[in-house]
Amino acid sequence: MPHLIVRHEVEDYDHWKTTFDDHASVREEHGSLGGFVGRAADDPDVVTAVLEWDSLDHARDFADSDTLHDAMRDAGVVGDPDVTLLDDTETVEH
Repeated sequence: MPHLIVRHEVEDYDHWKTTFDDHASVREEHGSLGGFVGRAADDPDVVTAVLEWDSLDHARDFADSDTLHDAMRDAGVVGDPDVTLLDDTETVEH
């Protein structure tokens, strides 16, 4: 399954998380199958979202979409996000 990884700094995690959660239906409409969010151990304002997608094209379209960039701006993302697309990911044991 393809994955979209977005890493960025935020002004206020709680505000960012509320905006992220409110944006869930938009991600789902674009093919997101869910994922997880983590905060950097040494800087809780650095957030990484790892989201699984139904197709690489849908993930790419979402990553390039105005709706994502508008949501990041509204959420208080600082600077440019680091966005990575993964294809053909596989689960590993231990």
